[in-house]
Amino acid sequence: MLKNILKIVLYNISFLFSLLSCLKVFLKLRKKNIDVFFSPEGGFGPTISKAVILRCKYKHDNNFVLVFGYSPVRHNRLISDLFDQNFLWLSLTNKFVPYNLVSEKYKYLIFKILKYLLKNFSNVKNIEYFNEYFCNLWNIENFPQEKKNKFGSYRKVHEFINNNEKYIDYNKNVFQKIKEKINLDFNEKKCSIFLRSKGENSNDISAKLRDTDIFDNYRLAVESNIKRGWQFFISGDQIKKPEWVKKFSSSIIFYEDTSLTKDEYNVFTGLYSDCFISSGSGPVSWKFTNLNKPFLVVDGYPFAFGWYKSIVAYKIINDQHKFASIEEIFDEKGLEIEPQVNSSYLNLNEKNLVISEFLNNTEKKNNDGLSWKDLNLKEDCLLNTGHAKASKEWHKIQKLKFNSK
Repeated sequence: MLKNILKIVLYNISFLFSLLSCLKVFLKLRKKNIDVFFSPEGGFGPTISKAVILRCKYKHDNNFVLVFGYSPVRHNRLISDLFDQNFLWLSLTNKFVPYNLVSEKYKYLIFKILKYLLKNFSNVKNIEYFNEYFCNLWNIENFPQEKKNKFGSYRKVHEFINNNEKYIDYNKNVFQKIKEKINLDFNEKKCSIFLRSKGENSNDISAKLRDTDIFDNYRLAVESNIKRGWQFFISGDQIKKPEWVKKFSSSIIFYEDTSLTKDEYNVFTGLYSDCFISSGSGPVSWKFTNLNKPFLVVDGYPFAFGWYKSIVAYKIINDQHKFASIEEIFDEKGLEIEPQVNSSYLNLNEKNLVISEFLNNTEKKNNDGLSWKDLNLKEDCLLNTGHAKASKEWHKIQKLKFNSK
């Protein structure tokens, strides 16, 4: 009872902060003759991908702005600086509010209030909800949502971005200012590993499935590639620095090794590295800031999906009742979240094989992997519509798993 009362109180306090932020956004926009897009929903990944999609739509025209609902526990505030005048935050709460509680009802209400103000008391041309607008534009039922297994909608997203890649840009001065604050020596070869552990305490199956493995299971891959001159930045959800890392000095960098804020550190690692390694969660969107940068999705889930222009190493399938061959993994039945497929993370040795292969190809400037043709798939499979490829080492590991039964 007391807990519920406290929640209601915090919801209302958060709403007051969001109301103040709403008025601030209104005052910034009221004299501008522009198109406004609202995004009340979305985690870190959509903050980048939605800004990129709008840039692809408007090309060289700056006559638009994305207003995104900001929650301190979900978003990096510096993303708005990367996209300058085309991105504004509408704060849904404040950091000093305990637990950063945001009511779903109030979240959508505050955007309705902003829409009313802009529609009746401003020079704004058009006001659209981002998801609804692009669903209509692309003739799809839902904007891609993990919980509803709508990954197939990404065909339209990837096609749209692919046709407009040349217009993608961001404010590089933001990165330069951050880099000047760091007093570290950097290797010639740099790789960011993004960790995710948000799903640990969540009842959301999708959130759990998109978590990365524990960092200790990257140890063999990290150590063996440090010997080959690679430097690693550990980003995303921060962990306590393991003892074994300390002997490698500046070859493995954690947030605590810098004087940066967490937001600054995550932007720095997302933009500075030569390549990225992550699960199929928010950090894959850093790819959209530099489409030529290699990205390896390790322990990817759901199956069949192709993260844009990435090399994919899915989790290992342990159940052959549903998937009897490699080809079937790329069938759209692999997109299911509930019931989840019986699968497991790549183990220590398997990660080393997959990651070392990826880094070796990165050194050679070779985006080597298995294409849809190599895998005997249909051309419109999600792997290919994402312009992605499968890791050769992952393919060998999964094939051996199937053949061992």
